[in-house]
Amino acid sequence: MSNTLVLADVVQILISLAEDLEAAKDHLNELDAAIGDGDMGISMSRGFRSVREGLKDPPQDIRQLLMKVGLILSNSAASTAGALLSTAFVRAAREVQNPASVTLSDV
Repeated sequence: MSNTLVLADVVQILISLAEDLEAAKDHLNELDAAIGDGDMGISMSRGFRSVREGLKDPPQDIRQLLMKVGLILSNSAASTAGALLSTAFVRAAREVQNPASVTLSDV
């Protein structure tokens, strides 16, 4: 098993993450209702559905991909978690040294 991820690997990871978060929508709402307003699942589902749609035409390098995901989340996941994840993806994009691949230690 290689410890290097190329663009296609990162896209697949993001698609899987989006599918998992969309499937967990109701459970996330239940968890959030115990301490908040109960809409985290809605926000994450909406945000990552938009990410999944945006990945149908991914950029050609990992740096641009992470930046695109961050911007999509910023525009579509109106919540504290959405803002935090958006910021994380944008900052991760800035840290990518090699836009063609990242190692697991980079991640």
